Amino acid sequence: MQLLNVHTLRLTTFYDQDVPRYAILSHTWEDEEILYGDICDPEKPFPQHKKGFFKVKHSCEQAACDEFDWIWIDTCCIDKSSSAELSEAINSMFRWYNDSAVCYAYISDVVKTDAQSVRFVDSRWFTRGWTLQELIAPKRVVFFDARWERIGWRQHESLANEIAEATGIPSDLLERRNTQLPGTDLRAKLDRYSVAQRFSWASKRSTKRVEDEAYCLLGIFGVNMPLLYGEGPKAFFRFQQEILRTTDDQSILAFQHTSNSNNLLAESPRDYTVSGGIGRPSFLNENDPGSSANSILTPSAKVLKMRLYLCPPLRPDLKSQYLGVLSCVLHLHGDTNQTVFPVMDLEPVRHSTKPNEFYRTANHHLSIVTP
Repeated sequence: MQLLNVHTLRLTTFYDQDVPRYAILSHTWEDEEILYGDICDPEKPFPQHKKGFFKVKHSCEQAACDEFDWIWIDTCCIDKSSSAELSEAINSMFRWYNDSAVCYAYISDVVKTDAQSVRFVDSRWFTRGWTLQELIAPKRVVFFDARWERIGWRQHESLANEIAEATGIPSDLLERRNTQLPGTDLRAKLDRYSVAQRFSWASKRSTKRVEDEAYCLLGIFGVNMPLLYGEGPKAFFRFQQEILRTTDDQSILAFQHTSNSNNLLAESPRDYTVSGGIGRPSFLNENDPGSSANSILTPSAKVLKMRLYLCPPLRPDLKSQYLGVLSCVLHLHGDTNQTVFPVMDLEPVRHSTKPNEFYRTANHHLSIVTP
């Protein structure tokens, strides 16, 4: 990876074990960013006239104050003209944020006032796809406002609770304090949240390029895959297929279509807007067809082989519609505090030579059944 020297403002390349302790910057892209081409030539003067110099200057000064000599900033530390370097950076970015000693999150559209605590969670920073991993991955995150005045640390309980309420991300993951999750490994902690729940964290975020709806989530799911800018929405389907190769979590199918599609898989994270309360069941017997122990998720281009309970039509007017009960649970809060099972609406494949072939019908709400 290439790091910026906070004293000289010049780039140096480091490999694997040679990488020194470094800080890292999280921000939203705006006009006149300091780019790799602006600083890659040490003979060229640093472009201090650009608006983006403010965040570079203050993040470097903050890093030096915190006794770091190096910082990583995505605008200027990646040679985006090299497709190989860009692909490596995107596939490595979650790890780079996780390996950093501290992350400075610059909230450029919020000014902290002395009169009251600022509601910084309304910032644009919390609506972007890429900043999701930048919020979760680092061990420590400190927020700064538009004037580079400190707002607070992500790990502090009050701030973590505020972020959790606004984003749906559990506060114990933000604070790194959950004693119920053994170990300190972030990957192990993330994998204890269902696929649907993790997708729900990104459901209200957006990216400039449609392919980045998938690419910005690679680290959240521990997936690596080639980048193919230009493939459009296919990137998210390809991403889900990669997830299916590594998990038996059927909650990946627990979503509602936000378009007229009847695809088996979701079309974007937006389909998981109502899936934040979905978790893996802990009470199914391993001999049950829907249990994780027996789940078979074998993806191909358009077919998914799996085991699950199949319910016959529940009403006479649904003569050919079945419900496939997924091996995950949804907790309904309120007066009942009820636990229910998400289901897929299915139709038999006509003229199929196999008795258990179904296709998924379009559903614009998350269908459920009671135990």
